Amino acid sequence: MPTDDTTERRVLLAAAENADASPDDLAASVDDADAETVRDVLDRREVGEEVEAVAETDWDDPDRCPFCGAALADGGAGFMDHVEGNDDCRQRFGEWRDAISGDVGGEWGG
Repeated sequence: MPTDDTTERRVLLAAAENADASPDDLAASVDDADAETVRDVLDRREVGEEVEAVAETDWDDPDRCPFCGAALADGGAGFMDHVEGNDDCRQRFGEWRDAISGDVGGEWGG
């Protein structure tokens, strides 16, 4: 069964955070992934691809969505409204939050 993009991204980000982890360990940390799925993703994709994609996202313009570049009504609530109404941006925002969750203490309001 093909792996969906969200699961692939999560596997790659988990592998980047835990370079020495086994496929079993990575599968335990990624929803909807078993060790076979992890091995398949790591065989087909470079871990650095997803890390670079996250790093290259433009985060410095509060008037635009960092994922798709769309103009926002405002940089605060407008961003959340945009993310809630756009499936791709909502998915990427969730993945971004997962990727940085270890860097931010506790839950944050964004």
